[in-house]
Amino acid sequence: MTNKIKNSITYKILLSFILLSAFLTVITTAIITRMEYRNEIKKIQKELDNIERSFLPVIKQSLWEVNEDGIKISLNGLVLLPNIEYVEIKQNNRVIASAGVRQSKESISREFPLYYDSAGKKIHLGAVHISVGMKNIYANLYKRALINLSSHGLEILTVSIGMFLIVNFFVIRHLKTIADYFRHMELGGLSKHLILKGHPVFDENVDEVSQIVNAVNAMNAKIKKFITELETEIERRKQADIATCESEGKFKSLSQEFNALLNAIPDTLILLSPDMKVIWANQGAAAGLGKDLSELMGQSCYSLWHQRTAICAGCPSEKSFQSGEIENKTILSPDGRLWDLRAVPIKEAEGKVINVIEVGRDITEHRKLEEQFRQSQKMEAVGTLTGGVAHDFNNILTAIIGYGHILKMKLEQGSQLMTYTDQILASADRAAHLTQSLLAFSRKQVINPKPVNLNEITASVEKILLRIIGEDIDLRVITPPPSAPPLNLRGGWGELIVMADAGQIEQVLMNLAANARDAMPEGGTLTIETGIEELDMDFLKIHEYGKPGMYAVITVTDTGHGMDERTRQRVFEPFFTTKEVGKGTGLGLSMVYGIIKQHIGYINCYSEPGAGTTFRIYLPLIEKETEKAKAEEHIALSGGTETILLTEDEEEVRKLMKLVLEEAGYRVIEAVDGKEAIEKFRENKDRVNLLLLDVIMPKINGKGVYEEAKKIKPDVKALFSSGYPADFIHKKGILEEGLNFISKPASPHELLKRIREVLDK
Repeated sequence: MTNKIKNSITYKILLSFILLSAFLTVITTAIITRMEYRNEIKKIQKELDNIERSFLPVIKQSLWEVNEDGIKISLNGLVLLPNIEYVEIKQNNRVIASAGVRQSKESISREFPLYYDSAGKKIHLGAVHISVGMKNIYANLYKRALINLSSHGLEILTVSIGMFLIVNFFVIRHLKTIADYFRHMELGGLSKHLILKGHPVFDENVDEVSQIVNAVNAMNAKIKKFITELETEIERRKQADIATCESEGKFKSLSQEFNALLNAIPDTLILLSPDMKVIWANQGAAAGLGKDLSELMGQSCYSLWHQRTAICAGCPSEKSFQSGEIENKTILSPDGRLWDLRAVPIKEAEGKVINVIEVGRDITEHRKLEEQFRQSQKMEAVGTLTGGVAHDFNNILTAIIGYGHILKMKLEQGSQLMTYTDQILASADRAAHLTQSLLAFSRKQVINPKPVNLNEITASVEKILLRIIGEDIDLRVITPPPSAPPLNLRGGWGELIVMADAGQIEQVLMNLAANARDAMPEGGTLTIETGIEELDMDFLKIHEYGKPGMYAVITVTDTGHGMDERTRQRVFEPFFTTKEVGKGTGLGLSMVYGIIKQHIGYINCYSEPGAGTTFRIYLPLIEKETEKAKAEEHIALSGGTETILLTEDEEEVRKLMKLVLEEAGYRVIEAVDGKEAIEKFRENKDRVNLLLLDVIMPKINGKGVYEEAKKIKPDVKALFSSGYPADFIHKKGILEEGLNFISKPASPHELLKRIREVLDK
């Protein structure tokens, strides 16, 4: 019986009203008490302010006059005030007078400093400390709180009981009637209406209780209608089942076609259950995982992909089950392949994820191509930068080198200034070499490729390499003898004929030797070997570079400390170096890379920490037998008496060239740009023997001047010069047409030699 009362809504409502009444009473009393407390504090502060105005002047005067009786009277008067428990006067942290006794544990204290005005100066006399006791105040607040709690509690309780009686009369008693109606309701008695006393049936203008009654009666009518419709639906479905059996065959055929379509997709398709088990997979998944389809079913995805016993951290399929959204992630499989995984959720009508389709695509090759493309872009960006500064830098170096050589020629042998001049020229040569190194890496320097024997180049540079590497390193140069088999046999031969610039190939070998020397600080062995190799499709697929064909191979191997994988991948980057600051520019291997690429060749690096390093260079072989180079006849560096039209927009370079030419006996006509050059050529066409033209000039470039001059004098000779990189000169049509060209910076010796060669043709 007790449990029945406690479970009744009447009991719960009554209890709720009582608890609410008690809560509101406590809250109300607390708020009022808090407000009264604040008022009491304000009164105390106001009283202290009044004490400051009325008592402190008297106390200051008594202190100044040393009137002990006046001080005592004033202090005793303060203690007689309401709630003032204790008063004291301090001078220099010493109590000189006090009154009263501290009785309360809690009190409010205030200190009033005492200053006396004497002759316009404030003299500090001490301070008055006043303590106000809170004992009586707290007692009064407690009494008032009890009174408020009792009165407000009685008021709120009375109102609550009244509200309960009203709710019980208008609501609860009717709810009991409705509950009894549902308790005894049967399907056979659905036509019987629910009726409450004082509540009309099917009347729209009624209260909420009557609305419930009307809703119940309407529900009865709907249920009765639903039962009738259900019987009709059962009969209809019996007929539909017959039709469904007939369509199963068609569905089976369609399912087979759909599975065939999914199996034709090369991507991996896997249907996962919430416990990450494989429910279905296509043939692409079986092929990608290297397993049979039957081996995939029922297996967890993390065991298939990673051979794990638990779900992988950050698994996209697990995230898709949780978020209900498409999730993506790139993973690395144990066999080293890179996969792009996409998890697509399959949801119920309510939105719950019941399965996830995991789509996987092997992007290993795609990423490799992307990385190659990024590397190519990086190399091209560096090439553009170096080519942009090459022109201005080379013009500056032309002036430095030219004037340096002129100064050297005019100095006496043994002069101290001769030593300084040699240092200037050596520094300028190093700067010119640095520029050429940058241009070599960017594949923008001018090269002079000819059919050359790679074995001869390798053998000829051996002595130079010995000086580079030092005595503590054993150099081994291995080249086939001249009597080796001819080109159509594999394994190496005496003549490895390639189209190359011999000087550039020598530079490659010297740079690789210097790099090997630095990798063997305690000595070791450097081996340079030449041979032949055919690059077939298998080679191209494994190494991911090259074109099929026969290649001459230079292998440079050291026994140094080697490199880790990260360093090896960056070894050809410009300005990348593992050497200490000041011991390397980081351009040696990048220049090697640029030279080989410009020769339409390939270079790769093999290295492991502690196992040394091997560089392999591939240069395309040519079947044409090399022509023995004729010994160059010595060309006297004496000048001449011919007239040269010098056109150069850089003033310092123009002054230098004029000085060099005039010192050599030539007559010089100056022009600062292409337009002036054409005008002066017209005026002096019968006198001019040679046009010395800068390729790039304002108004009209060197090529344009040359073409206009040929219209006036068809047999006119020209020599072009430029500090711009090779690709820029190519665009101007200078090198393609075989015109005479000299690169900046050039020494006076080189300039005079080249001019004499052109004039004597």
